Amino acid sequence: MSIFVRISSRLIVVTRILIQKGYDLVDICFIQHTHSETASRIFNLQLRSYKIEADLIDFEGLPPLQDSKEAIMKSNEVFIGCVLDQKLLGVLSYEETNYKIYINRLMVDPDHFRKGIGQRMLSYLIDAYPEDTIIVQTGAKNKPAVELYKKHGFQPTDEVEVAPGVTITQMECLPTS
Repeated sequence: MSIFVRISSRLIVVTRILIQKGYDLVDICFIQHTHSETASRIFNLQLRSYKIEADLIDFEGLPPLQDSKEAIMKSNEVFIGCVLDQKLLGVLSYEETNYKIYINRLMVDPDHFRKGIGQRMLSYLIDAYPEDTIIVQTGAKNKPAVELYKKHGFQPTDEVEVAPGVTITQMECLPTS
């Protein structure tokens, strides 16, 4: 049984771009997060990836670090991922409400940081929802994430201090059409 399902013909473009960066075969896929094995993969990747952000912003209380495999399995979010030889390299999850897309998670395997994986998943989402506002929150001190979102047209709209010295920046990408 395959736990990954192809999304669209956009895979050809994504695959070509990632091949140029040294990958043999990479797909952007819907991820069946309700499947136990898949939820375990997501959860393990999430812990590894968000631990890096926690260290960057000096805050171990990030919600993704408090999550569980069971919560992922029960989630109403849509999960997409970047897969190489059945290995999950990155995951983006989101919810859609009234022409607004809320990114809840964007994570990349730390062994594959700076290889364009987060960019490809984010580009896919923006292309898939050109008429919607896309909203995300990230640690203000997480410069790589803030720069990634800015590169894709996101602008800061709010900042909230969630703990002493820990600020979360909300960013929005307005509709492109």
